Amino acid sequence: MMKSIYYFLLMLKLYLCSTTLFAVLPYQNKVYVSFPGTIAVYDIDKENFTKSIQIPDLKAPDLALNLTGTKLYALTSFNTSNYITIYDTTTFKAKKISFFNGIGIPDSIAFTKDFAYINVLDNGDVRRVVVFVLDVNTDEIRDQIVITQTNRFSTNGISIPPDGNRAFVGISNGEKNRIVELAIPENVIVEPTINFNSPNIISLIAAPNVSKIFVGRNPSILSVFNPNDQKHSNQRIPNNFLQYFVANTSKDVNRIYAAGDGPLLVINTIDNSIKEINIKTETLAINPENTRLYTANFLTSPYVNIFRINESGDLVIPPRSFLAGTGARGLAAGPESPSDKVVVLPPHKLRGEVIKNKFLTQTDIVNFLTWKASLDDTVTSYNVYRDGELIGTVLATSRLEFVDHNRRDDKTYVYEVVAANSDGVLSSPVTIELKD
Repeated sequence: MMKSIYYFLLMLKLYLCSTTLFAVLPYQNKVYVSFPGTIAVYDIDKENFTKSIQIPDLKAPDLALNLTGTKLYALTSFNTSNYITIYDTTTFKAKKISFFNGIGIPDSIAFTKDFAYINVLDNGDVRRVVVFVLDVNTDEIRDQIVITQTNRFSTNGISIPPDGNRAFVGISNGEKNRIVELAIPENVIVEPTINFNSPNIISLIAAPNVSKIFVGRNPSILSVFNPNDQKHSNQRIPNNFLQYFVANTSKDVNRIYAAGDGPLLVINTIDNSIKEINIKTETLAINPENTRLYTANFLTSPYVNIFRINESGDLVIPPRSFLAGTGARGLAAGPESPSDKVVVLPPHKLRGEVIKNKFLTQTDIVNFLTWKASLDDTVTSYNVYRDGELIGTVLATSRLEFVDHNRRDDKTYVYEVVAANSDGVLSSPVTIELKD
């Protein structure tokens, strides 16, 4: 009897600890959608909108979240109503910040861990471009960096790579374009700036993991700049313009995603190749864990698409979707809760055999792999990698084996087999080394 009571109390304690450990915080598993006069909060777990924040504006603002998802920034620019509203995503208490007595237009925003960098156009007589630096903890302005106050330049985006050591600001005046680099935390301009002629900058993003800046230019051009030598290349794209970029910041994943007035683009930041997803996309957002991409074309559709992102940074097709409504504009995606992360169990008992098939004039060296199925019933396929390169996929309903022909004699190969579910979530690999 005492043992039973002790076991019950132990299980109760473990349960309470686990529910506390994996409790969903108020700002986790949320998507924010802006409408004229409203910001709606969509709960991924409940699969519906759970909160509506009233905003006294006629125009739906652009939205952005800080790196932890605890602050939501709404960038409003409409006639004389130009400001940023900062919402605490737990309490939704709001603070409004304006620039240059309300005539400063906030164009775009980027974040480090502690600061928000806001690209602002002073729409007064001087028409200068200034980057304001806000403390994300206190919401106070800490610095101002004058980018230019000549030639009537306009603002065209700001981007900060994941290392947080520099920012890139885009400006243009119709004929001339510049990409200005800022050193962080010194908050000074790094010379020389990148200068080039029209067509104009529409938006830009500094790619993670590589020294490249991707720039959407009007019309129908994607430019790739190297900030170290200022060289660049251009390529045509199916979109007339690219308004928004988001980056997959996972280590060793080299993908950025772009949206404008055409198909969704997935860009490989190593070779600059572009993959078109035939879903018209106007705006997009990515969650901090780089596991979900949210896209929408609110001009023609009231739905938000939810793409799963696999470990290679590619999108799992088809996406899921939820109904948001007409007239929306901005999207922002909060972090996942720990319990929301899907874990796929790996296969087991991976075995390999080297087979040498001798013919009259040559020998075919074959590496033959077999393995046991994952204990996870959501697994639909297995990816097979040789020396880190994907060489084949085996359906979970087939014979769990793979034949790798034409291997070289006296060479060692490392094979990995990874389980995948229908959403593209991958297991940890099982590995074997074969010497031919």
